[in-house]
Amino acid sequence: MTFENETLVPAFVGPVERPVRPHPAGKPKQWRNAYDDSADAMEAILAVHFPEGSIIDVNFGLGVFYRNGGRGRVTGVDIRPTGDVIANNKALPFDADSFDVAVCDPPYKRGDGQKYEHRYGVAPKTETKVTWDYYATLIECLRVARRGIIVKVQDGTDGHRFHARHLHVAEWMKQQTGLEPHDICVNVRKTLAPTMAQGVPHFFQNGVSYWLIYAWRSKAPFRPVRF
Repeated sequence: MTFENETLVPAFVGPVERPVRPHPAGKPKQWRNAYDDSADAMEAILAVHFPEGSIIDVNFGLGVFYRNGGRGRVTGVDIRPTGDVIANNKALPFDADSFDVAVCDPPYKRGDGQKYEHRYGVAPKTETKVTWDYYATLIECLRVARRGIIVKVQDGTDGHRFHARHLHVAEWMKQQTGLEPHDICVNVRKTLAPTMAQGVPHFFQNGVSYWLIYAWRSKAPFRPVRF
């Protein structure tokens, strides 16, 4: 895939071994794979897959993912002064393998105007830019994470076109790293917008988000590739 201002970027090479995680001692809590609240979903994901270790959230925002716990081991990064570090998520000021887990949730809504930029700090105006933001953010997450990545993705519609972003991200990760999602969790909002836009033959996609969970034991070396 080619983008505007094409540049060389690092990517994984070759297959990556997946971990086998034993059940914790005692009777485990029965976590679900679908939630109506992002904090509940994050609590479940961390409990099941990453109960220990340091976390970097590169799209920290107001930190709502950690309302149920875990904030103490999270380094929150945002381009606004809302977290622990002010930085661009595509150029993180950390060495490789600085954290156990990286969390990313790049802005997925297309938009323009001051309201959108005030909320997200950026305003991707095309579907290509939305997709590029996911890939560029994941490249940095792959660089700084030792054990895994949690990426939140929401599909979208653009006029008469449907964009299956969670499938695009999964395919890109497989091509670049050899990894397929180790697991998946789903957010389904309680209050949904109308299911279809008037005159547009697609369901609205703002009610469902996908958490793609990647985990590994060892990382293959980087090499520069074009994407």
